[in-house]
Parts: sequence; structure tokens; C-alpha cells
Amino acid sequence: MPDVLWPLFCTAEIPLPVLNDFLEASRTEDPEHRNVLRILGPDDIGPTAPSDADINSPTVPPLAAVPASANFSGWSLDDIYAFWREYVAARDDAVDSRYTAFTFVVADAQTAADGASVIVCCDAPDWGEVAQEAKLETPVLKQVRMRFRDAASDMASFEYLSMAPSEWGKGKGLLVDPNPWMKVVGLLDDGQEVLRFGTPAFARARKRQALVDASVNGTMDMTRVEDANPDGARRFHSLDEALKE
Repeated sequence: MPDVLWPLFCTAEIPLPVLNDFLEASRTEDPEHRNVLRILGPDDIGPTAPSDADINSPTVPPLAAVPASANFSGWSLDDIYAFWREYVAARDDAVDSRYTAFTFVVADAQTAADGASVIVCCDAPDWGEVAQEAKLETPVLKQVRMRFRDAASDMASFEYLSMAPSEWGKGKGLLVDPNPWMKVVGLLDDGQEVLRFGTPAFARARKRQALVDASVNGTMDMTRVEDANPDGARRFHSLDEALKE
């Protein structure tokens, strides 16, 4: 989960300098995982993709040319969302996946025009929609237009569920401890929790429950959602022992 790629879909002809600017802005400080975006086209993955297609590597700037396959021209955000869910997004029960589970990025005609913004799309649980999401039994897609630098940092905040889309730009939000993605699988002798990444379904359920609890309690302060009963949790005698599991 930590080393996922964010898919970038282009719904307009994006000038090469603009594309390279965003790819460069999105690079991280981690020398082993500097590049986290992958430009995808409709023929890179899905029913029309060649059997030997390899989409597991990031797109590395600077590009010498815009990838010929990067063409979702005429596709709506709903079309892109359906494509992403069907062919790209991490499966609900996947413990490890190459691509994101909640977030993708779109470069559109406005991106081409202003050369400085993209749309960050996210279907993670959010304030005010939990009941709607439960009733529809389907996630609700949100979209936020961001400057390149903001998108580079906050697309990760959306994906790791540390920020809900409606909290963007407000400077305060619900903090869930441990992070919704993290599952308590046991305790060390000193009481320290042993954590593992859960599945997207697990993370979504924890974030949704934290929002419900916070809404009922009328607070946006830190909310603790327990995953394991300390008395019944598995006990490890050392961190090395826990890491072997």
C-alpha cells in the first residue's frame, strides 16, 4: 500500500511543458519512490490493452513527448471514474496493490489552459454523506481542483484517509488514531501495538465509522477507533517476532 501509483488521466491535449511541470511537482523526497504518478490511456489497461502491457512503473519526467496512448479526450469524469474503478483501482479485499484505492488525478482542458491545476478525485467517505453512501451501497465521488503543488501533497492525504475531501483548505479535520488503513494485529509485552496495513474495505469502514462517531459527538478532535481488545489481542515478545508474521 505505501508504494502505490496515482493514475493520471488526460481528458484534453495537455502541452508537454505543462505535463512535465506537474510530474516534476508531484515527485517526493523519498529517493526510492520519487515518482508516484502514472499516465494511463484507455488502451494501456482494460479490454483493449495488449497482453504484454506493463503499467507497473511510474511516469518519469522529463518526458520527450506526450505518451500517444494518453488520450481520454471526450470522456466525462463519471466515465473516467467508472473506468478507474473497473480496471485500475485496488480491489476492496487487496492487502497489497500497485494502484490507489480511493484517489485518481485528471488533467483536463482547464489544465491545458492555465498550466497550473488538475482535478484530484476521491471516493473515500466524507462528512455529511455517510448515510447516503450506506443507503446507495456505493462510494460517492468528490472532485477538488488544486494547484500542482497542492495536488502533489494532498492527493496522498486523500488516499491515506488523513484528510476528507470536504476538509481541504480548512486547516482542520478529523484525525483518526491509528490511521484508518492501519489494523491492530497484536500487542508487544510493553503494550505497544503491532500494526499492519488493512484492505481498502477495512480502511473505508474505519474512516466511515470515525466520521459517524465524530458527527454524533459533535467534535472534530482526535477520535480513537479500537481494532483490538487489549485483553484478547495477540501478544508478541518482541518487534522482530511481530515482523515475522
